[in-house]
Amino acid sequence: MPSVPGPLTRQFISVKPQLVGNGLKVISYNILAPRYASYNSYVPPQLLAWEHRRELVLQELSHYGADLVALQECDEAFFGAELAAWMAKAGMKGSFVPRPVGPVPGPTEGIAVLWRAEALELVAAPRNLLFSELGPQVAGLPAEVAGTQPWLKLRELGEGAVMALLRHRDSGRLLVFSCTHAFWNPVFPDVKALQVALLCGELAAFSKQAAAEQGGGGGGGGEATAPAPVPVPVVLCGDFNSLAEKRQPDVFDPQVPEGARQVSGVYQLLSGGTLAPDHPDHPHTRVWKPGPMAPTVIPAGGEGAPRFPALPLSASGLRLGSLNALAFGREPPLTTRTATFAGTLDYVWLSQPGLEVTAALSLPFEDGGSPPLMAPGAAAAGPGAAASTQPGTWRDPVADVAMVPVPNEEYGSDHLAVGGEVQFV
Repeated sequence: MPSVPGPLTRQFISVKPQLVGNGLKVISYNILAPRYASYNSYVPPQLLAWEHRRELVLQELSHYGADLVALQECDEAFFGAELAAWMAKAGMKGSFVPRPVGPVPGPTEGIAVLWRAEALELVAAPRNLLFSELGPQVAGLPAEVAGTQPWLKLRELGEGAVMALLRHRDSGRLLVFSCTHAFWNPVFPDVKALQVALLCGELAAFSKQAAAEQGGGGGGGGEATAPAPVPVPVVLCGDFNSLAEKRQPDVFDPQVPEGARQVSGVYQLLSGGTLAPDHPDHPHTRVWKPGPMAPTVIPAGGEGAPRFPALPLSASGLRLGSLNALAFGREPPLTTRTATFAGTLDYVWLSQPGLEVTAALSLPFEDGGSPPLMAPGAAAAGPGAAASTQPGTWRDPVADVAMVPVPNEEYGSDHLAVGGEVQFV
């Protein structure tokens, strides 16, 4: 496979050059915690060593110069030492949330949000949450779902999120900046959908509360007639461990017809605001029974009671758009590439219509699709600007993309950073 450009060649492709002012660069990046590196045994040991990879990660973060950075699989010791020193030099502040239960033993890792203090002011202490500690009512669900198999599985896990309320210094506008890392196991798309539904419920409530407490609405007309505060815009970043779409059947989704398009439950929930009970990833449809290693998915109506009710999952009124899809008209075919897997799992979600994409971070490969995802020299704005109104070409992440497995000599993680520049509407 041919070599690909290194991360320090990636550029921000302008897609709305006519819009200037109040722009914020945002980056989301799963940096591969040391405790999980053993899964990447295809990488030579010297290139997999954290001492090598951490320097690459810091160089890459410096290259992007983002105002908002969301990290997943961030090692706690790294956050408190090397990253803290880098943040001090770069003028960044941040907050770290550990994951108390992880897939394998090892040093503590978690998620983190960083913001550039010169551009953004922290309004209140960041709010940390664990999905396992939240009740069904947070996602607008009845109490009885807590006894179902998917919910019991959710209670065993350690994933969560962090939410920070920031004020943009130049414009005075408020912004909710959030980071999450959904459950990794592809056998449990229903549990991931529940995690995201809970996160949306918390984000929606946090956004509305921030608007009310920070003077987001009201006027001189008195409390009875004052308009409701407009919710604060949300930037939600993370590794959602969920594909934007699947076109070929596999061991996890054998029911996908050849050539058809199946959107994951998490992506459908975030992009469409709801997940119907008949979706293959909905906990009502994906009935399963525990097995010795992992649950076996069985057809709806089979074993595995108690059954999750046939109720739609909701994004609690959040209207979100994926930054890459808004900019390019399509998701990239991959944001992670290992020796055995390639696909898009990483996203930056933006409130719509509260935030607009003015630039997108180029991808380090050309997949032959339309519009292009790379920046050829000084990137032209035309393809990206036109692409925002129509779907782009889908490309197979393995067969159509000349992307080498990572990490390697230049890339410090098995994921690619994603992001761009956004502006308040």
